[in-house]
Amino acid sequence: MPVPALRSTVLVAVMMLGGGALVGRASAQVPSLPAEPAPGVSLALRVDALFKEGRHRESLDLLRPHLGHAPSDYTAWVLAGRAALVLGYGASEPDSTKAWLHRAMAWGDSARALDPRGEDGRYVTLAATGRLALVEGQLEQARLAKDIEREALELLAIDSLHAGAHNALGRLYFEIARLPRIKRFVARPWLGGDLIGRASWTSAERHLRRAVELQPKRNFHHVDLGRLLLVRGRRDDARRELRKALDVPLETPEQEGFREEARRLLDKLGSQVGQGSGP
Repeated sequence: MPVPALRSTVLVAVMMLGGGALVGRASAQVPSLPAEPAPGVSLALRVDALFKEGRHRESLDLLRPHLGHAPSDYTAWVLAGRAALVLGYGASEPDSTKAWLHRAMAWGDSARALDPRGEDGRYVTLAATGRLALVEGQLEQARLAKDIEREALELLAIDSLHAGAHNALGRLYFEIARLPRIKRFVARPWLGGDLIGRASWTSAERHLRRAVELQPKRNFHHVDLGRLLLVRGRRDDARRELRKALDVPLETPEQEGFREEARRLLDKLGSQVGQGSGP
């Protein structure tokens, strides 16, 4: 029998790309737990508490027996995928990283099999695929890029206000748009001309900015938009976004990594100004 409280906790618990929420709408829309815990609520609370403390493997160990007894529990698969996703981010060895990310994708797919239109299950798969693309070889990256775009567009077709999908699509388009001309030419047979054509600077910024608008309290959204603005030479705009990433309160320990990235990019901005490159 599914744990009844898991559905209410997943909307605030699921993580995106190593640190942000995997939900597309604002956390204010999340239903609160009942005053009198229903049967099984203690498991949901323990899983969530362990995860927020950064004890991801323990949260997963707590979920696994439940999945064996309740394989039809959509939200439990989502939470298991969330834990595997973050463990993949924290793994020090490439093989371990890939193994965890493949688990996250498999568990996200298990959730999707139960609810094909469920946004959280779809996003677990999307987030893990996006991270995996960063550690794979070039040919596999090209294949995964197509999967990322397809998954993000399908999720946006279900919920046009899904900030995570906008962010994933914007990041993908940004990474393709920033490729040197010769590399874009070489990648065309694997990526496809249609995808390369869609991956413009304009479309990348539009999706990244939409993610910020929809979830301004997710610091990684500001980091990703700030990085694009920096690459485009819009240093004042980039500085504002990166400072916002430092001002947003942390929801989980993992989000400190995005603050560190924002500080690194701000330091780079300071160095450019010091070298006389202008404000």
